[in-house]
This record gives sequence, C-alpha cells and structure tokens, in this order.
Amino acid sequence: MTETILVVDDQSSVRTLLKDYLTSQGYRVVTANDGQEALFVARHEHPNLVLLDIMMPKMDGYQFLSAFRRENQVPVIVLSAKEEETDTVLGLELGADDYVIKPFRMRELLARIRAALRRVRRLLSLRAFCGWGTW
Repeated sequence: MTETILVVDDQSSVRTLLKDYLTSQGYRVVTANDGQEALFVARHEHPNLVLLDIMMPKMDGYQFLSAFRRENQVPVIVLSAKEEETDTVLGLELGADDYVIKPFRMRELLARIRAALRRVRRLLSLRAFCGWGTW
C-alpha cells in the first residue's frame, strides 16, 4: 500500500516541488495551502505523514498542529523559514516530530520522512503484537 503524505504550504512552488519529488519516490501526495484546508484534507485523505509550513494565512502551522494533535497522531515534520530556537521548540512542544529549516536538502528530508514512517510502522507492529489496540 502506498503511503500518503500531506504537504501544507502557502507557496505553490514549494507544494509542487515536494509533490513532484515525493511522487517520484513512490509516495502519494496530497496538498493544502493553509491550515484550515489542511485539516479538511487530513480528515478525508488520512495521510501517513504531514509536511507542514508555519507561516500561512487563515490558520498558521502552529494553530494547525494544535488542532491536528487533538485528533491525530501521525508524524508531522515542520518545514519552516523560522529558524529561531524558540520557533523550533514551540513546534516540537506542540507535537511536531521533527523541524527542518528552509531551505532544505531533498535527500535529507526524504531520509527524515522515511525515518518517521519507519518509527510509526514499528510502533504499529508492536501494538498489534502485544494486543494494545488501535493507535
């Protein structure tokens, strides 16, 4: 089964770049251009991972992350030009699994995506093996 990645960024060039690259790596990619749209897309597409920008209109990445974490535990990797330590810490404390500063290197981002998805697969396997119910 192909894993789905939700790319959330208000810049269409970033969404297109990530969608093209990740699709070429075998992922199914869905996109949203702000946090509100991302919540809607996430509820309907059930992504396995979210790539999230912080600075967006309507609902920023921090607001999205707070709302998303109330209903979902899939990995979230923040992709942001905000590079202050306080921004990184806030993102991680709100529930992001990783924080990558723009501009980023595609191969490194791909490795981070694969690592996050691998952790989820291991956790799901362990839960199934131990009979811990659903995630």
